[in-house]
Amino acid sequence: MNQPDASLVEMLHYAQYLAEFIAIILVSGSLIGYLFYYGVIQVISGRSTKYRFRAKNEINVLWTASLGLVAAGAIFISAILIKDRDLTNSIALGMKLILPLGFAFLVGSAINSYLRIYYPSILEDKLAKIRFKERKAPSGKPMRLLNEEEEDAYLTKEMIHEEELNHFDYDVWLDEDTKVTVIEKYVGNPNKLCPSCKFRTLRLESEEDEGKYTTQKYKCTYCGNKETETIEND
Repeated sequence: MNQPDASLVEMLHYAQYLAEFIAIILVSGSLIGYLFYYGVIQVISGRSTKYRFRAKNEINVLWTASLGLVAAGAIFISAILIKDRDLTNSIALGMKLILPLGFAFLVGSAINSYLRIYYPSILEDKLAKIRFKERKAPSGKPMRLLNEEEEDAYLTKEMIHEEELNHFDYDVWLDEDTKVTVIEKYVGNPNKLCPSCKFRTLRLESEEDEGKYTTQKYKCTYCGNKETETIEND
């Protein structure tokens, strides 16, 4: 059996150590980045600010952290394969480098699909918990969240117009003893008005094309009410 060139062995050993170091850096960077993001969430006090921050950044943070971990895994696997296998076969050596890339591509694609297709609904549930968490007045008594019909009395004409244009959505919390109100501003809300609780929190859950008709199923993220709507296709 031919012995591998000494310089090639030395180069691959150096590449192995470098790969392991890079993998450690990627894992550390991904974990530190996510922990920093989580820490920022904990220190944000305003619920509308926290809502906007998570809505804007969460999926990107998870995707970036996932990329780092997947890349680290591929690099680490490459380092193990180079260390434990015969170096005399150039084809085998090439496969050792290509296979981890295939692994990274498949895992990365699966994570990307999950974050784009499935995670938004999970994130929306998390955002709903932030938005509708019980709020207490300075006296310690729970405040009441006004519905779409009640809140207009506390909003300016400009605010009402912004809601009508779906540019922004306002929540009005009322202390019924002192009549003190807290108004929170959120980005435009694509949800429908829930006929049960009167909040604009009726979210589309599924849509089924049945040929002549399309059936849309909705669920309220505030009260849990479920609605079904049938639309005639053109």
